[in-house]
Amino acid sequence: MRMNYLDIRQELIDNWEQFASNQYPEDLLREFADSAVPIYYGEIIEDWQEMPSEFTDSWQDLGTDGSAGITTLMQIDLLNYYEDRYQLIYNVIAEKMEATNA
Repeated sequence: MRMNYLDIRQELIDNWEQFASNQYPEDLLREFADSAVPIYYGEIIEDWQEMPSEFTDSWQDLGTDGSAGITTLMQIDLLNYYEDRYQLIYNVIAEKMEATNA
């Protein structure tokens, strides 16, 4: 994967002030996740192959009819994967920050 756990964690930590001051951090997380999705065919295919299988064909959960090209559908799967990872890692960091500030 182009963005692994440590990469995502570091990106969130580096931008923590932006998240802490944002009223809707979930929107910002989506933007960060979207920026992690590759745009070049080779990278899309490589990331998609390395992605956990639970996200394969997750585009179907969005009600997409599948008429888009295969790489577009793969990008949707990758976006779902990255959104999940960013949210998961964000939650871990937020808990640690709260515990530190308590």
